[in-house]
Amino acid sequence: MSAEQRRRLISFVGLALFFFCAFAIIGHNIDGKHFLSRLDQQLLKSLNHHRFFAPALGSFFAVITELGSRWIILAVTIVVAVVLVVRRAYWQAGIWFICVTAAMLANVMLKTYFSRPRPPQSGLDSWSFPSGHTTAAGVMFGLLAFLLAGKVSKLSLRLIAVAVLTALAFLVAFSRMYLGVHYFSDVVGSLIFSTGWILLWIPLFEWADRRNTSATKERSFTHWPEEYRSRARHRIF
Repeated sequence: MSAEQRRRLISFVGLALFFFCAFAIIGHNIDGKHFLSRLDQQLLKSLNHHRFFAPALGSFFAVITELGSRWIILAVTIVVAVVLVVRRAYWQAGIWFICVTAAMLANVMLKTYFSRPRPPQSGLDSWSFPSGHTTAAGVMFGLLAFLLAGKVSKLSLRLIAVAVLTALAFLVAFSRMYLGVHYFSDVVGSLIFSTGWILLWIPLFEWADRRNTSATKERSFTHWPEEYRSRARHRIF
């Protein structure tokens, strides 16, 4: 590992720990005795009132929220993994699949740990903090934005892809509040956790990308005579 790679690893891990600490602070201030809990109640009341007078918007967000559902997330995760395998990015495919599915499992464990009840009118009996839809969408769309930013050469297309994927993650997060199934702190905490999770895994994706690049270069001169292959390996690696 070069000095630059070591610095990047330390930076990403440090940032991830910062976001995880922020998530933990939010998680331990949702017990109803702090300002955050009062803000949750006020926003929930306002959104419930707005949803009553704007049923069409409620229908729109009911569709948007499905982008963070378990089956949609798993389907997209598998499709992206297959695309990476077809492109011979085997390590990235494996890391991608593990990263997204592990985030979903981590969310289930965090829900059990914090054991926060859902909003009373949600009609759901599962735990509320953090939001599973928001966590899954945040990790999946965030990682897709990272992968596309590294693969799309044209700057304008890269910016559009990142903006669209980021917007989808935030729309899913807001839909959970608008539909009255999560509190504000649930989705904010989930977005913060998702950001930390992505930062924690980026060094692994970069490592896999370097391996894939090296393997591609290795394949490109396998038909050369051994003498030239040795020289080429020396210059590349």
